[in-house]
Amino acid sequence: LNATVKEIAITEQLSFDNSTLVIDGENNRVGIGTASPSYKLSVSDDMSVSGRVHIDDGTNTFVGHLAGSNTTNTSANSTALGYLSLWKNISSANNTAIGFYSMRERTNGENNIAIGYYSQYNNQGNNSLSLGDFTLFATTGWDNVAFGYSAMRFTTTGRRNVGIGSESLINNSTGQ
Repeated sequence: LNATVKEIAITEQLSFDNSTLVIDGENNRVGIGTASPSYKLSVSDDMSVSGRVHIDDGTNTFVGHLAGSNTTNTSANSTALGYLSLWKNISSANNTAIGFYSMRERTNGENNIAIGYYSQYNNQGNNSLSLGDFTLFATTGWDNVAFGYSAMRFTTTGRRNVGIGSESLINNSTGQ
C-alpha cells in the first residue's frame, strides 16, 4: 500500500489508549499521559530529554512548580528556578532567583540575585545579592550583600551593607 496523506483535520479529539497520546483539536492542545491537556503541551509523569530545552516566554524564564506564577507582565528579563520562586512579582525586572520560595512576593525591585531557600522572600530592594537560606528575607534595603543563614534578615532601610555569617546584621534598620 502506497499512500500520501497531506493533511488530517482533527476538530474535536483524537486519543491513543485514552491517555497515552491525546490531540485536542478543539483547544489546539496535545497531552502525553493525560486525557485532558491543560496547555499547548501537557506531559503527565516523568520525561527524558536528549538535547536542549528552550524555555522562553519572551521576557522571563521560569522553571519549577508554580515558578513565576501570578507575576505581572511588568516584570521582565528575570529567571526563576525552583518551587514558587519569583511567585507573585509585580513591577520587578532583571532578577535571578534560585531555590524554594526565593524572591517570592516581591512587589518591586530590580537587578537582584537570590540563591537559597526563602532567599530575598518579600524583599523590596534593588541591586542586592544574597546567598543562603533566609538571606535578605523581608527587607527593603538596597545595594546589600548577604551570605549565610538569615544574614540581613528583616533589614528595613539599610543600604550598602555586607553581612557575612549566620544571622549577621539581622534586624538592621538604618545602616549605610
